[in-house]
Amino acid sequence: MIRQWKRVEAGSLTVADREAASRKVVEWQAAQRALIKQSNEERLYLYRNSNREQIGGGTTPKMPKTAQIYRNDLTKTQNESIINIEIDKLTACVIDRKTGKEIDTKVEKIDIKEFNYKKAGFVSFDWSKEERLGHEIYALRLETDKSIQGLVTFHEEAENRTFKVDLAESAIQNRGQDGKLEGVGGNLFAFAGKQSIEKGYNHIYFASKTNLMEYYGKKFGAEFFGYNEKGSPLMEVKNNRLYELVNKYYVIDSGE
Repeated sequence: MIRQWKRVEAGSLTVADREAASRKVVEWQAAQRALIKQSNEERLYLYRNSNREQIGGGTTPKMPKTAQIYRNDLTKTQNESIINIEIDKLTACVIDRKTGKEIDTKVEKIDIKEFNYKKAGFVSFDWSKEERLGHEIYALRLETDKSIQGLVTFHEEAENRTFKVDLAESAIQNRGQDGKLEGVGGNLFAFAGKQSIEKGYNHIYFASKTNLMEYYGKKFGAEFFGYNEKGSPLMEVKNNRLYELVNKYYVIDSGE
């Protein structure tokens, strides 16, 4: 119905008709959000496919299959990167710890050569190395002042039907109980998960520090499934758990 009313809106010949159709779009988008929220509460995990809402959008895609992972291949990864980012809160945006105010964000690909990441508070990793490896780097940017508060890089492993999260980092000013913003870490993982769901893989994984395995399990349902050749534990987020994480961030708003 969202797409139907968008068609009506686009084809309206009068301002009154266009505004009436626009109100219908908003009504159906609100109904969609309510349905998705209800499905999450009942652990059914419906998800939004924005392509179906667009004029000329494609046919209904098949529900992503349960990830079929060749774990022997995954454990042979040569990448030494280990995830140790803090997942303080899963929210639809980021939150200013001091004021409690919600701040809208967007995630966009950046050229790390044009960004002084050390000066911006990203001091834990050599992000230029990731770019040299050919990995795309994405930044979590505040809509208010356009500042970058988080970085993440991941890559597709089509043969294994998954995405590997290589690195994720929150700016140093956001870390710990006295950090400026909450919600950065979860936002970065949700963006990687969104790419996987859109590909139909429904699976992401990453190498974790041993002492953080239980932490990631409790925060967003990551599960241990083996070690890579460097001896680092591998954690995966898949199926309903991945939908639950992604839905925190990407089915709240509509109107694309």
